[in-house]
Amino acid sequence: EEVKASQKKNGVETSTNAQGCKVETTYVDGVVTKVVEYKEDGKNLAKETEYFANGQVKQEIKYDSFYNTKVSETEYYENGQVKHEIKYDGYNEKKKSETEYYENGNTKSATTYDYYGPTTENYDTNGKLQTRTEYDYNGKHVTTYNSDGSNVKTTYDKETNKPIKEVRTSADGTVRYFTIELADDGSKTVTENKKEYSSFDLNIVGIEKYDAQGRLTYKSKYQREYSYT
Repeated sequence: EEVKASQKKNGVETSTNAQGCKVETTYVDGVVTKVVEYKEDGKNLAKETEYFANGQVKQEIKYDSFYNTKVSETEYYENGQVKHEIKYDGYNEKKKSETEYYENGNTKSATTYDYYGPTTENYDTNGKLQTRTEYDYNGKHVTTYNSDGSNVKTTYDKETNKPIKEVRTSADGTVRYFTIELADDGSKTVTENKKEYSSFDLNIVGIEKYDAQGRLTYKSKYQREYSYT
């Protein structure tokens, strides 16, 4: 006999598991949507699990047994494949690694963290590496390596922490030098130089200007000017 909606479980039900620890189970119309497991003290969290309507795990968070901090956080697709996973050091919840996956199970991006800053690798849906990007300890871009062999390196002002220079190397080994002027409103001017920038030898090749949304508004190259406004 079909159970009426009004008779289905709703709200939070408290119980104990096989280890005698408190468990809180949340129901919505008789379906389990979340389970919270506590440690022996009944206060500190051991694990939190959320579920899709089909019963598959949606998200799972695990906590360190001693420090009461997160040690891992995992999200899933509705088909059961892992979608996003973060691992923490278990002491002060600093990230150790972070990985995103495509629904087919292949890695989409993988980030590892260390004292010098994070490194992120991005992959296509077939699992082929596309880019590898290194950041400094402030999270600022340092170098991006592309699968074709090209790369981009960025230098920042030590006082303002704004990008001031880029060196772009193409797949054939051609090196191009750029200086960057970033305004307070988010707009920027990018100047290409024949040689690496110095105050004595600019050797300007061209200038490009962008608005705060990243749209090209002005371009000058070899004395030929184009307005995009």
